[in-house]
Amino acid sequence: MSITFDTSAAPALYIDLDPAKTSYPAREIYSRWKDWVLGGNAQWPPAFRTVGGDVTGEGEVAPRFFFIRNDLGWTIRKPDSNAEFLIDGNLIGQDTALTTLSEPSGSFTPTVRLRLTQVSGINTSAFWQAVIADFDQGTAGYIVSRLLKLAEADEDLTASKARLLDKDTGDVLLEKDVSGGTITPVSLSGE
Repeated sequence: MSITFDTSAAPALYIDLDPAKTSYPAREIYSRWKDWVLGGNAQWPPAFRTVGGDVTGEGEVAPRFFFIRNDLGWTIRKPDSNAEFLIDGNLIGQDTALTTLSEPSGSFTPTVRLRLTQVSGINTSAFWQAVIADFDQGTAGYIVSRLLKLAEADEDLTASKARLLDKDTGDVLLEKDVSGGTITPVSLSGE
């Protein structure tokens, strides 16, 4: 079994997940629904509405959101399993007052987690190309050597800035305006 669509209890409409698989990208569920509609099921109310995915600047993409049309009767039925399941990527209900998940058909108690990834996507290759282009070789070499010194760097993303932080101190090592501006070097404490 893969992702299936059950309309037998209409107006309650169910998206059923395979209990043998424990992780689903939201985009995959949406894509299987599109396949189902194209396979001769266009008479049913739409299960999804989407926004996002548009290019917003060089190397930047607006995040995709998949709205399950719970206002039209669609829900994701929890799998017939006692396992934990993950749906990864901005899947939310069209109507926040209604449920997005419905109980399994059998006597199971699965856990379904919805993980949202609301931050705009940043093409890291384009980001690092901009870093190298905006700095002279000495500065770029210094930054690269600092990055290599870090065991693990964290990126803090906000709506308008991308920041590379020193894991140990929390110092901002690099900052870029993600709306198409320039990369701004910042002072490094103790250096």
